[in-house]
Amino acid sequence: MGLKSPLLGVAGATMFAAWRADHSPRLRQAAPAARLAHLLAYARAHSPLYRELWAGVDPAAPLSAYPRVTKAALMDRFDDWPTDRRVTRADVEAFMADPANEARLYLGEYLVTHSSGSSGAVVVVLNDGHVRHVGNTLRAVRRFTGLRDYGRYFTAGGRLACVFAGYPFHHGAGSSRLAQTRPFVRHYVRLTDARDPAAVQTTMLNRFRPAELLGYPNAVVRLAEEQLAGRLRIAPVRVTLNGEALSDSGLAVIRQAFGPGCVVERQYTSSEAGEIASACPLGRYHANDDWLILEPVDRSGRPVPDGEWADAWWLTNLANLTQPFVRYEVPDRILRHAEPCPCGRGGAWIEVEGRSWDRIVFESAAGPVTLLPVLLRALVTDVPGTGITDFQLRLAPGNAVALRLAAPDRDRAFALVRAGLAAYLEAQGVTASYELDPAPPGPDPVTGKFSQIIWLGPKEVAQTV
Repeated sequence: MGLKSPLLGVAGATMFAAWRADHSPRLRQAAPAARLAHLLAYARAHSPLYRELWAGVDPAAPLSAYPRVTKAALMDRFDDWPTDRRVTRADVEAFMADPANEARLYLGEYLVTHSSGSSGAVVVVLNDGHVRHVGNTLRAVRRFTGLRDYGRYFTAGGRLACVFAGYPFHHGAGSSRLAQTRPFVRHYVRLTDARDPAAVQTTMLNRFRPAELLGYPNAVVRLAEEQLAGRLRIAPVRVTLNGEALSDSGLAVIRQAFGPGCVVERQYTSSEAGEIASACPLGRYHANDDWLILEPVDRSGRPVPDGEWADAWWLTNLANLTQPFVRYEVPDRILRHAEPCPCGRGGAWIEVEGRSWDRIVFESAAGPVTLLPVLLRALVTDVPGTGITDFQLRLAPGNAVALRLAAPDRDRAFALVRAGLAAYLEAQGVTASYELDPAPPGPDPVTGKFSQIIWLGPKEVAQTV
């Protein structure tokens, strides 16, 4: 429920509300209750899906009385889900069929993106202006520690380089491309495509001279290695990492490359919630719990107390009224802490053990080649005509690639995917062996977590997301 002010405007009022919440524990605790009440009433009144799901729930009941929802269930009933009744799945998919629409707003209002599918399913997400204002506000207010921090950023030029795979409608790339169409802002934001050769990325970044790099950890590590080799020559004051876990060695490379004056920040984000939490100087993830509700649960959906690891958590996004996410299952393991953090920041702080993709290294005649999991995933999912409903790509030392597939014609799907993988890897100087694994895609037998990209080589000690 956004605030409006004739003096501040929507963005300014939202920023002021976030600043007040950070300086008043009472307001921080009160804000979610008011926003939740508004969200539940609005969704019940305007979403046919939620009106049906909540038919037996007393409107005065606590959130714990409401049923949880999943990606698959929401996508199966997509046309009944949004509160804006103009939105249909067929219309959104037709809009997404044209890659040029990525930098346009659907119905003149909504940024359309989709989730990464790292847990095996994809959900299409619509973000209206209010959701985008809230996300931008939280990043602006809670990423900087004070006026001196802002001053360093803008003295360095205030330019942001986003390092994401440039596939259409991926959240990071889509937001970046939309920003590049906005007056004034377009001069301060660039997308460098993580799929491009390092030489192409370094040329663009050397010209742009960003104050901040934002992107996938493994993609930023590759740029850090270019900086250490002297081919990349930039001086960012901030590096912001999200989307996957990062090893200790990768973090060390980034810090060595950009120096002690560069703040390295880690975020926990998703397409469905935006910025869930960001790390303080002590490395602890502080949840934006004035704009989302985070319920840790075990495998059976039972609440998990603070101080214990949860197998998953349920998200309620208090900002998105158009496409409500209410008790929406997120399959990341988290541990929530009740005790205050010594850094002084408000809000619960959490540890996260989700999306922990390893650094995958294959060999070429020219030496080791680092493969980015998000790009490998897209080489499977973005091949037309495969009919693939689920997959697992298993990679092992010796350049071995095994693919587990769920598809109507597995042999045909494997041939199409193999051709794309081989073309990409050979362009990197990598010759690999390929196998269609007869086993179906499935969760890890020990942890129960499902991963689509699996590295069977040596593991590195990983930071949280």
